[in-house]
Amino acid sequence: MRLGQRAVIKNLKTKNMKKHQVLFFAVFLMAVFSLSSCVKKDMNEDDADVTSASDHASGDQASSDVLSMADAAASGNASFRLASPEDRMTGCAVITRDSINHIITIDFGTGCPGTWDGRVRKGKIIITHTGGSYFDSLSVKTITFENYYVNDNHIEGTHVVTNNGRNAAGHYNWTVLAQNMKITAPDGQFHTFTSLRNRELLVGDQTMTNWHDDEYSITVSTDGINRRGIAYHAESSVPLHRAMSCHWIDSGKMIITPTGKPVRTVDYGSGTCDAVATVTVRNRTFNITLK
Repeated sequence: MRLGQRAVIKNLKTKNMKKHQVLFFAVFLMAVFSLSSCVKKDMNEDDADVTSASDHASGDQASSDVLSMADAAASGNASFRLASPEDRMTGCAVITRDSINHIITIDFGTGCPGTWDGRVRKGKIIITHTGGSYFDSLSVKTITFENYYVNDNHIEGTHVVTNNGRNAAGHYNWTVLAQNMKITAPDGQFHTFTSLRNRELLVGDQTMTNWHDDEYSITVSTDGINRRGIAYHAESSVPLHRAMSCHWIDSGKMIITPTGKPVRTVDYGSGTCDAVATVTVRNRTFNITLK
């Protein structure tokens, strides 16, 4: 083979090699970019999305708040107002009791700021109960709402509360079925849920007319649809603790499982009264603010 032909062949091989190197590098970059995008997408959509956890926490807070006010309203005398020193929930609610039909109504009017917790409530909470006394064992109370809002969040649905008497530990406990619950934010976004919980009175059974010293252990199972339209299931893995001297749940853990997404663990802390909980997804942890 002549020298000139060899040079041409060598040049062609060199060009082909470079072309393959460029092509391989381009494919490599595309693969890396694709993997990076998938990881980034997975982290953003799956790990960083705490919507279900946040919505469930707000639903828990709303239910706990309603049950506490129902108990507080039922525990007073004829002139009872939620502004009394031991019941500092709010100073402008009007409470009426129909002893014949066993109906208690808490009317917050068009806006009633809470002197205890700072929340502004409006509308009505209506409690209908069976039996001679609100606190009788095996009595059942049904809680409904009429144009009820908390900080402009519209709360709808029904709570059916059954008094189970004392459990094996000697504590009063209640089964609470929250049905067709819907919480709509001021921007129109909403989430819905149904939950079944057991509320166990740990402290305060000696002072049934004073809710402020009560402490509850709460186990809960919830099925809901968050404000993004994603269904989720939630179970308490460690019972939640609510001291009525605190505005929020202060300890306990929930396992949240949104459809098609990784499991979230919500940790309410170890007993410190604050509005912060943490959400852990895989090995990442985020803070959420309780409302």
